[in-house]
Amino acid sequence: MTVKRLSRNWKVPEPNKFRECPSLSEVLCLNSHCKAIFSASVSEIFLPITWRPIGESENENMFISRRLYKPADNNLAEDLICTGCRLCGSPLHQEQGSIVGTNSVPLYSEKSSDRLHAVSLIYRPFMLYLWDESEHMPLLVKNNAAEKLFGNIKAERVYLCYKEYKRDITLNPGCIAENSSHGCGTRIRSSPEAAGASDAKHCSSDAHEKQESMQNLQCNKNINLFQIWLVVLKLLLQRGKNSPLKFEVAVNASLDTENGRLEMISVSTPCFETIRCLE
Repeated sequence: MTVKRLSRNWKVPEPNKFRECPSLSEVLCLNSHCKAIFSASVSEIFLPITWRPIGESENENMFISRRLYKPADNNLAEDLICTGCRLCGSPLHQEQGSIVGTNSVPLYSEKSSDRLHAVSLIYRPFMLYLWDESEHMPLLVKNNAAEKLFGNIKAERVYLCYKEYKRDITLNPGCIAENSSHGCGTRIRSSPEAAGASDAKHCSSDAHEKQESMQNLQCNKNINLFQIWLVVLKLLLQRGKNSPLKFEVAVNASLDTENGRLEMISVSTPCFETIRCLE
């Protein structure tokens, strides 16, 4: 009896080769699909603004380092955070001229076992520019890698604190800076004299006090995450003042360097032998 062999309708993934590269110039010479590890310093975060029309005067807003010290520019979170799939990192709306080389929303999630998108607030894909003594180059950074780069702070929590921060500015713009250390969602109260409050204001019911304490407890869970996130960004983008970080990237040899050829997987602080020798 002849046994028929069924043909496979799936493809076994080939294991990626792992390479350690001493410099960025060697990373740029990789011409096959693989994973690479190297150390480099952060230079800039570049975010192509393709989802809304902008004028020539706004072109520099694509360079994040130029926005961090502008007092009037407090909508950075709105540009860097959007609705998308937290697994594959794809924004779930059409973005013309996307840096990942596609103009349409992906129908399925390549990172999900059931191919369904896990909809959430995510960090929008951006380009992270690195440099060392030999070369400079961009990495494509999507949501999961961005979380690692930003100290494991999730986009949802940053955006929640950002909305509370904006609400506090609207309620009391003069006191927000002075009270910002109390937490992202802390309500700012004016003095009774300034607000024209009467003694009756201090006679709140027990139910109202209990509700207010529960709100403050909820805010403490997200304390200052928006402002902490801004501090992390400022620390990352101090060019020439930071030690190199250790990056792990996936190399897609079929793409150009500016279109996601090198995609960041993770980042960590390297442990150098010379540091342990210092006493």
